[in-house]
Amino acid sequence: MPTLDVTSPTAFSIVINDLIKELKNSEIGVKVGDLVICTLAYADDIVLIADNPHDLQKLLNILYSWCNKWRFIVNPAKSNIVHFRNAPKQQTDFRFQLGENGPLLRMSQGV
Repeated sequence: MPTLDVTSPTAFSIVINDLIKELKNSEIGVKVGDLVICTLAYADDIVLIADNPHDLQKLLNILYSWCNKWRFIVNPAKSNIVHFRNAPKQQTDFRFQLGENGPLLRMSQGV
């Protein structure tokens, strides 16, 4: 995050709430009871959660669009896709990227 001033963490928290709302409004995520969870956030770290590759790509597109709007930069070198699955299921070969034409994101192996 670019340094805004001494209140940067507070300013970031206020601004990031807009992204969280946008992600929630997509109605994409994993159902846990009556809740649909699509993101976890702490400080400037964000986890996007979806139950299939295409929905995760939609969340990545929302994130990328939001970052462009607010002039934030996502560092692909510090970003990673983790595919959790049952043992017999193969890891997806979906190619995730930031935005529709953005850089590809790497996939963790063996999770």
